[in-house]
Amino acid sequence: MPLTRRTILALLGAALAAPADTASSLELGAPSPFDWDWLVRHAKSLASRPFAEVPTIAPDVIAELEYGPHQDIVQPIETGLYANGPGDCPVTFFHLGRLFPKPVRMYSLVNGVAQSVIYRKSLFNYPPGNPAARMPDDAGFAGFRIHDPRKMGAKASGDWLAFLGASYFRSRGDLGQYGASARGIAVNTATSEAEEFPDFRAFWIEPLNADGRGRLYALLDGPSMAGAYRFDVSLYPNIIVNVSCTLNLRRDVQRFGVAALTSMFYYGKLNRFIGGDWRPCVHDSEGLAIWNGIGEQLWRPLNNPPRVIVSSFADNGPRGFGLLQRARNFSDFEDGDNRFERRPNVWVEPTSDWGEGAVQLVEIPTDVEYVDNIVAFWVPREPARSGTTHAFAYRLHWSGREHFPAGLARCTGTRTAKPWITGAADYDQARYVIMDFTGDILADIDPNTARIDVTIGTGGAVQEQTLQRHPNDGPRTWRVMLLVATRGRDPVDTRLVLRQGDRPLTETWMAQFHAADLRPG
Repeated sequence: MPLTRRTILALLGAALAAPADTASSLELGAPSPFDWDWLVRHAKSLASRPFAEVPTIAPDVIAELEYGPHQDIVQPIETGLYANGPGDCPVTFFHLGRLFPKPVRMYSLVNGVAQSVIYRKSLFNYPPGNPAARMPDDAGFAGFRIHDPRKMGAKASGDWLAFLGASYFRSRGDLGQYGASARGIAVNTATSEAEEFPDFRAFWIEPLNADGRGRLYALLDGPSMAGAYRFDVSLYPNIIVNVSCTLNLRRDVQRFGVAALTSMFYYGKLNRFIGGDWRPCVHDSEGLAIWNGIGEQLWRPLNNPPRVIVSSFADNGPRGFGLLQRARNFSDFEDGDNRFERRPNVWVEPTSDWGEGAVQLVEIPTDVEYVDNIVAFWVPREPARSGTTHAFAYRLHWSGREHFPAGLARCTGTRTAKPWITGAADYDQARYVIMDFTGDILADIDPNTARIDVTIGTGGAVQEQTLQRHPNDGPRTWRVMLLVATRGRDPVDTRLVLRQGDRPLTETWMAQFHAADLRPG
C-alpha cells in the first residue's frame, strides 16, 4: 500500500482501534505508518551514510551474563507481544547478554501502523542473584521468538521461530528440535579480510494467525552494507520462511554469501576416529545437498577438516541447496539430551533468478560440539562492489524431509576405515570408503548390470572398487566399497555415480579426503 496523507490517517485510526495488549503489561510507543517501500528506501538512505556501531548497554553487567545466567532469564508468555491478540501467536523477547550485547529495536505492526515495544525489566523473570537485575530500565531487547499456540503449556513454551544475534535466525522444524541456523547474509567468511557480522537492527512484527502465517520485516546494517528484509512465515502445515531482501553496499565485499546456513559437524560416520567420545556421531547436519541448474542432484558429506577449507560448486540458476541430517535413528547418536536425530534439514529454494555463481561450503576445524563450524551459501558471480544494490528472493524449508525430486537413490551413509593392506608405493595414505545408497529404483536391478562411475582429483587414485546389495537392508540398498589412495597434504576430491548404461541410478556423491582423516581418536 503506498503511503499518502490519506492512508496515513486511515492507518493510524486502524491501529488505535486495534485491541490493546494491556493485560500483558506490555507498553507500546506512539504509532507511525510503515510499509515495505519505506523500509527499502530507508535502508538505501542508511547505506549512503557512514556506518554507526550500536553501543553496548551496561557493559559491566553484560560481561557477567554468560550462557548459563542468560538462559535463566525468561519472559513469561503472558507478558509477550500479542499475548492477548490480535493474532494467535505470542511473541516474547530475549534479554541482552554477553553473546548478544546489542539492543535491537522491536515494533508491533498492525494494519500498517508500527508502534515500538518498550523494554522494561519487569517483563522478565530473574532468578535470585542474576546480574541482569542491575540492567538499566531502558536497556532494550536482544531478539525475539514466536510461540506455537497449539503447543503452549505449563512446561513448554512451544516456540518455533527465533531471531537472535547478528542476522541469525532458526526454526525447530517439524521434528521439534532446533539445529542449523540461517542468517541474513554472510560477509567475507573465510577470506583474507576479517569476517563481518551485520546486525538486524530493528524488526517490525505483524500478528500471526493460528497456522503461524504472517509477515515480519527487518532492517539490516553493518560496516559493508545496509538492507531491507521481508519474511513471510508459516508454521502449519509446513515450516516455511519466504525471504525477500534488498542489500545496498557501502564498500566492496570479497565473499558475498547469500541465503547463508550455519551448522555443526563434529564427527560422524565419515570421520568417527577423531571424536574420542562414547556417542557414535555428533552433528547437527551431515551433508550439503545441491540441486543444480541442469537438474543434477549432488550430495557432499561434511568434514571436520584439519584446517579451514572452502569448496565451490559453480552453477547457473540453482534449484536449491541445503544442509541435511539424514541420520534419523536414536541409535545413530545415542544422545537422549541433544536428540541430534531430530535436527531439521534446512533447504534453500530460490524464488527469483539468481543467475550465475556458486554454492560455497566452508568447513572449519573444531574439537568441541558447541561451535558452529559449517557454513554454506550462494555467492553470485557478479562482484559485490561499493555503491551497488542486490535483490534476492528465496524460500527456506525447515523439516525432517528432503526437497530433491523423487527417483534417484540417496546416499544414506559414508564410512571410512584404515585398510588392511599397504597403499601403493606412489601414495602416502590409503583408506577404504564404504557408501550405502537406498532407493526404490534399486530394488529390481541386479547390481551386476550396473557400474561405478568414479573420478578422483589430482593426488588420488581408486585402487579397488566393489558393488553389491547391502548384506542386511534388503534389495533397496546397495553398498559400494572403494580403496582410495592419496598423496600429500592437499585435500583430494572424489565424485561417484552408480549407473546402468548411461542412466544414473543415484545422486552424485562427492567427498573430500584429507591426510588427517584417519588420525586416531
